[in-house]
Amino acid sequence: MTPYRATHLILQKQVALKLLHRHLLLKDPRFVDLLCEESRHTAQLDHPNVVRVFDVTRASEATYIVLEWVDGESLSKHVRRRGVLSSAATVRVAQEVCAGLEAVLARGLVHRDIKPSNVRLQRDGGVKIIDLGLARHDLTRSALSRDAVVGTPGYMAPEQATAAQSVYFRADIYSLGGTLCFARSGRLPMHIKTVEEVRRIGPSDQPGPLQEVAPDTPEALVRLVHAMMAFSPKDRPANYAELRRMLAAIS
Repeated sequence: MTPYRATHLILQKQVALKLLHRHLLLKDPRFVDLLCEESRHTAQLDHPNVVRVFDVTRASEATYIVLEWVDGESLSKHVRRRGVLSSAATVRVAQEVCAGLEAVLARGLVHRDIKPSNVRLQRDGGVKIIDLGLARHDLTRSALSRDAVVGTPGYMAPEQATAAQSVYFRADIYSLGGTLCFARSGRLPMHIKTVEEVRRIGPSDQPGPLQEVAPDTPEALVRLVHAMMAFSPKDRPANYAELRRMLAAIS
């Protein structure tokens, strides 16, 4: 699904248009349901750290959603273009993503695909989470989202690959930990590219040593990333309030 920048003729404002490619529809008609599901999830949220949805159109000719246009670039593009973030900037991004994820969870949702390309850095300094297309509602039992293994292997929590139906918010904490690792190092937290490799992650596996690629990274931030990416969900921060406290202690 490709996002385009467009002008909403009635609202007279810049928006993002996410269009479902026709070849995807022909390949699997359920993609329409996934797109509409994303719009319903996002429409429930009104938070400064989560992109807003304005409209959705479902027709035989085209299906698309109209989203808030975020003036800025993804964290992944920013790091490729300008280099890694400072430790202070990394913590600030983490705090804002944490606030957004807390709002997502308040709606009973788990994002399931937090990664650098889904974190947008605004020109005004704000941070927004995008792409709730893979989100799972705790109360939803649809065949589309219940058992499917979804996410991006390099940032996917181990349980997403082995027990997708029981994934909950601590998987997002794991993925955010991997995203912070990328923000400071410019690298994947672990050299993992497939779901099968995720399934082989064990309790002793840890993200790469941040201090080797970013020696000025505070030890407290290194410890926090390792805690967020603990193999067992119960060993990660217990909730977003705890994670916010841990981040505040670094900044």
